[in-house]
Amino acid sequence: MKKLRYKVIAIILSIVFVFSFGVPVRASYNDEPIDTKVVTDATVSAGIAAIRYFAPSGAVIATGLQVMLDSFEKDGPSLTDISGQIHDLRNDIASQFAEVKSQMTDYKEEIENKIVDQTVIAGKGTGFDKLLTALQGTDLQIQAINNDTTINDNEKAVEIASLIGKNTEWVKTNNLYFQYQDFMNTLSASSFASQQGKDLYQVVYDDCTLDSMFSGEALDKSRPYVERVILLGEYAYSINAQCLKAAQTVSQFTPEQIASLNDQELYNYKNVVSLTSVVNSQINDMCTHMYSMIREDSVVNHLETYNNMNRLLFVNYATESKNLSNTLRVGDLAEVGDYDQYNEVYDIVSNDGILKYDELNALVTHVRENYPGMTLREYLNSVGFNTDNLPQDTYIALAEANCYQMDAFPDSGGIGFKCRYNVSSVSIDDPDVTVKDRDLVTMVSRATGAYYPEKLTDGYVTNFTEAK
Repeated sequence: MKKLRYKVIAIILSIVFVFSFGVPVRASYNDEPIDTKVVTDATVSAGIAAIRYFAPSGAVIATGLQVMLDSFEKDGPSLTDISGQIHDLRNDIASQFAEVKSQMTDYKEEIENKIVDQTVIAGKGTGFDKLLTALQGTDLQIQAINNDTTINDNEKAVEIASLIGKNTEWVKTNNLYFQYQDFMNTLSASSFASQQGKDLYQVVYDDCTLDSMFSGEALDKSRPYVERVILLGEYAYSINAQCLKAAQTVSQFTPEQIASLNDQELYNYKNVVSLTSVVNSQINDMCTHMYSMIREDSVVNHLETYNNMNRLLFVNYATESKNLSNTLRVGDLAEVGDYDQYNEVYDIVSNDGILKYDELNALVTHVRENYPGMTLREYLNSVGFNTDNLPQDTYIALAEANCYQMDAFPDSGGIGFKCRYNVSSVSIDDPDVTVKDRDLVTMVSRATGAYYPEKLTDGYVTNFTEAK
């Protein structure tokens, strides 16, 4: 066996390993046989299953992640046994990275850079892209080791374990496992002091509210960037899981396996072997940190909170936070002869809703300028509203109604008047989102002081209401 032949690549990637010399040979490092579950949190599998729903990539890679989890347990598959699944997992993650990247527009480079650079959320200046480069290099090394037909499975385990070294190396900043833990702390941190105690997902969401009208829109814009860091976390988990599985395997070498090693192999073994209990503890921590449903600081729990955020907040470019009902009010202009219906229509047209005229105009302008060809109905549905109760060509009033006298007529010894109410409005089904002045209703005033509305045009009007 060549002397840790794959170290050259590691050095290039600045993944430095410091070896201990003169370690006395022990019969075995197997101080704690795997007789009980290594990952003691029973919710980890549930967390892996939940990732299917919390992140689009989860549905693609969850099976591979579960196989990796199973391999840690007693009588679980070896790295050799699951090499095919690991190969598929690697390809699936790569395809998901490409998919997420395709969703990131040049317009959003600023947000992506904030996630990559971290400076906005922690001031660390440590780029996530550097971790990705190191992971990709280690991934290639693992592939090369597994494909090497000149060494046996025991030697392969030692070589792969050497990529993170023995446990005394895991606390050093240039060690890949340390870098992974540091990254996980960023993904699962409860707060960032520089961002008023918000976690990473809230920070990314907040960035996206700066050019969004509703929280649902901001969440949709933030999702590719959140997905990017979650994918990086899953990729980092899969690489370090393979290294820890190898370390677990090496720690479980029997005296016979150790005795079969030649001098060079024994030297390599001594420089990577760790106590089984130490390795298993790290495996448990790694798995729960990412996927536990009951560990407060797990990535899955933070991701669940992000996914359950209210989509119906009117944020108006991060200037407001009005919680709206998912169903809009609607009034029928064809029935304004009924006083109760008229009052309902009048309230809607005069905009007694939670969003005022200037806010409604800002919303209409936003949709027209940022989503060409999209109707207001389509936009509202996309951010989380239910517009099923709104008939075709329902209007939103955008200004106070102007009253224009249409004619006067003799009436009971006096003069009566008929007036039309002209309203600046927009149809929610107009793909051009065109604002027009429309005569919506008329009002007849009698000389006796009585008045009543009359139908002038067919159609419906709507506005927003506050969530109860």
